[in-house]
Amino acid sequence: MASRPKDFRPQDARKALLWCRRLCCLCGKSCGVGIEVAHIDTDGPATLDNAIPVCFDCHCAIGHYVDSHARGKKYGIQELKARRDQVYNEQTSSLVPLIDFRLTQQHPPRDLPIVGFQIQHVGGCHPIRAHVKITLAKGTRRYGPPPTKGHYNGRSGWNLNPHQLVLGWFKVPEGWKPLKDAPLRAKVELTLADIYDYQHQLYPVGYILEFGAQDWYAEPCEEFM
Repeated sequence: MASRPKDFRPQDARKALLWCRRLCCLCGKSCGVGIEVAHIDTDGPATLDNAIPVCFDCHCAIGHYVDSHARGKKYGIQELKARRDQVYNEQTSSLVPLIDFRLTQQHPPRDLPIVGFQIQHVGGCHPIRAHVKITLAKGTRRYGPPPTKGHYNGRSGWNLNPHQLVLGWFKVPEGWKPLKDAPLRAKVELTLADIYDYQHQLYPVGYILEFGAQDWYAEPCEEFM
């Protein structure tokens, strides 16, 4: 039977069901075959971002609401996405290993303008794919991701098998030298794709290289850039 224009692609529906382990993303019930991949926005596209796996009863609850005679509080689009993502994260968290990453000039020793980047799969039995995005800045100037074959722009994936260590590097653009009143700063954003390709986004981490310093130090504040 031919699929309808708004049907989800089989590979996308399969991902959604794997990510939730066939739990309803609203009531949390284990559904087995009694589950549907529904549209969050009924007028929206048949994409993973607009998909939510739900049991039959919750699918009815999503659509059964009349604004002209409102009772209770209907499910909003953003709430549905947040509740779905909560279930996805809970059900796939065991697939994400511990990851250690850092900017460094010391391990191994590197001389500026070359900056070392180290990332390691610390523990766990599952491989992971890491997407690394690094943004550089000094004062009010932003340099953007280093131009090194896309390894640091967040699009290329770094395959990390259990306990694997990868030592990378990139070159800081012209004008990199830190000044006493304008240290060189970097923001590292890391997204981990598990074996079922669910994306786990970590909080960004800032690094600062001050004038005369021998290595980078971490800056945990969100306003480092």
